[in-house]
Amino acid sequence: MFSSLTTVLIKIFVKGFYRVHSGIFLFFFLTVLMYFFFIEVLNQTHLPPDQIILYNLMLVLTLISSPVMVVLVFIVWLGFTVKSWNYITGQMLIPSNQFLFYSSTSFNKVNQFKSWFIVQLTISLPIVGYGLFSFVIGIIFGYHVIPLVILSYVLLLSAVSAFVYVRHANKPININSKSVFSRIVDNWSKPFFSLFLYHVFNKLKVTLMVTKLLSYGIIIGSFYLLADVNDNLRVAGIIILGIITAHAILIYQSYRFEESYLSFSRNFPYSRTKIYSNWTVTYLLLTLPENIWILSRFGPEISFALVIFNVGTGMLFRNLLYIITLTKCIKHGWDTV
Repeated sequence: MFSSLTTVLIKIFVKGFYRVHSGIFLFFFLTVLMYFFFIEVLNQTHLPPDQIILYNLMLVLTLISSPVMVVLVFIVWLGFTVKSWNYITGQMLIPSNQFLFYSSTSFNKVNQFKSWFIVQLTISLPIVGYGLFSFVIGIIFGYHVIPLVILSYVLLLSAVSAFVYVRHANKPININSKSVFSRIVDNWSKPFFSLFLYHVFNKLKVTLMVTKLLSYGIIIGSFYLLADVNDNLRVAGIIILGIITAHAILIYQSYRFEESYLSFSRNFPYSRTKIYSNWTVTYLLLTLPENIWILSRFGPEISFALVIFNVGTGMLFRNLLYIITLTKCIKHGWDTV
């Protein structure tokens, strides 16, 4: 039986977390389930049943046999964990949940740690389930070290998360204070194109970090998996599309920021060309590390074409949001990303 504190925390945070992210969990669950158990191998008539099973388990076998893939998966799991930190610490500041700063701290820190550890394990059930599945498959196929590392990593993430939550719950509440970043840039000049960038570094730090980890994971993973053809222009195009997709959340947030906080700018004498140019510069700076990598990795002519492809496609994604509108995004639950 769980303690009373654990039960309360699960009801408040775990159910809410799964409700908000149900679409993502459903997509990945169905994708992994269908890949492992229902995918059909081409020309499987000449393959014995054990070979067909091996092909179905190729994804998890690649994970438990390749250190590079383990690192990439660990980065994704770390991003998921950081996202859960952002959700829970944000929910703790909601007025209806602020009683936790007084009630939960009446328990000693060991009991608080145990409760938050269970909460994080429950939130991380998809990761825990995949880690246990990898462990079992690794034992069956003779891989012992990496499955143990995977299992240990999952427990380590939960332990670190529990420490973060305990530390946050025992801090005094000070909601109205300015962040360190706000105090630093308070007197800086802020051109129109830079406003969203300031907002990202001030309010969307976790989203930015997860996006960049995913973007770098796509770059590293693509070059690792396509090492024999990584000089092909089509591979470069695929990587650019992956980078743009990784930044989709920030592209949406930029549109949401414009609609929510910059509505006053419609009264300014800004032409559509100037507004488009400003957001183009914003996206260019948002993907600056990736653009520098493109310019250093490929030849001059190809690299400039790829940067234009990156910026142009990113702005296409953003301009489509003007057609969809913010109201429709909220109606369909996209505002919870």
